[in-house]
Amino acid sequence: MVELIVGIAIAVIVLFVIWKSFHSIGAAEVGLVSKAFAFRKLSEDNPIAFRGEAGYQATMLMPGVRFRFWPMFSVKKFPWVQVPAGEIGVVIAQVGAPLPIGAKSAVYKPEFANYSRLANFIEQGGQKGVQRPVLPPGTLVPMHPVAFLVITPQTVYGMPVSPDLVQQAKNGQMMPESFGLSPDQLRDVVIAPDDGNDLPAHNILRTARPGPETRVQTGYLSVVRIGGVYRLFRVCRPVGRGPRLHKDRAR
Repeated sequence: MVELIVGIAIAVIVLFVIWKSFHSIGAAEVGLVSKAFAFRKLSEDNPIAFRGEAGYQATMLMPGVRFRFWPMFSVKKFPWVQVPAGEIGVVIAQVGAPLPIGAKSAVYKPEFANYSRLANFIEQGGQKGVQRPVLPPGTLVPMHPVAFLVITPQTVYGMPVSPDLVQQAKNGQMMPESFGLSPDQLRDVVIAPDDGNDLPAHNILRTARPGPETRVQTGYLSVVRIGGVYRLFRVCRPVGRGPRLHKDRAR
């Protein structure tokens, strides 16, 4: 009788562990894997484990039914980053090399693409902080929720590691204003022509561009924009609309 009870108890425990180890990841979700314990420990400035250390793992679970042995691993689901029409997504990296002294944004390389491949971002020398390209309207992409934060007018995607932002995230209060941004700064810039006979408006754009040896150069760039819709991150590129000139006055 005792052996039967013990056998049933073991079977129940095994079934419970198996049930907890399977995870159903939705079509527009990723699974963030956290390892409970390991011999290796993460360095203080790195929130993600790339070599099997305890903590958040670099490899995410993609849509489907996935297995991670519990209680060694736990899984938390996050939505894919989605940027609605007429909006942009500002990307902030929480991993990578530190920014050079004086730099306000991180160097971008074509290999980074849309930041969906974390290992590639690290291997190619990605830097922490605000990334120069923004995610355009219509973007739907799986991004590591600890490696990258993405700010849109209505939603902040990802899991912050900064203590003050962690508390805001727990309280559901993390918004663009938490990063010193307003929702209007995260929308497309529309420059509508006033008259078909007018010349394009004159705009002053403050920009940060990679120079020789990938050093950051800043300054004021005079750009002419015709009527249309532009994706300008107005923290790095504030737009100042100037007066329009008629063709005869321009001559």
